[in-house]
Amino acid sequence: MSIFEVNLYTLALTSVCSYLAGALWYSPMLFADTWVKGIGKTHEELGNPGPALAVQVIATVSLAWWIGMLMNMRLADLLPEGLMALSIVGLLSLSAAARLFQGNQWSAVAIDTGYVAVMLLIPAVGFYLFP
Repeated sequence: MSIFEVNLYTLALTSVCSYLAGALWYSPMLFADTWVKGIGKTHEELGNPGPALAVQVIATVSLAWWIGMLMNMRLADLLPEGLMALSIVGLLSLSAAARLFQGNQWSAVAIDTGYVAVMLLIPAVGFYLFP
């Protein structure tokens, strides 16, 4: 198996779990109201979520695949110690910086960046358990 190949069952499972985690994360049960206030909008101003949800599917699968490849490289001892953690810190920092440049409040930055962390954690655990 090439390091670029991943277990497709794990990829599908972790992608679906990450997507569902986002549905819960941004629901009224958790952070929806705080997030909407933090981005300076109302629920009505958000509009049609269809295009954003479609792009989110692509992002979720791509991110899970990337994590799967990193896990393959780590398990094959091809990824230097700490490089995966450094990559994740860089990605989370980039996510937070983008939200700050958009003028979002810290609450929205924390909610968005927290969700990206969850999107990284789910496939990391999945590919660790089911490489």
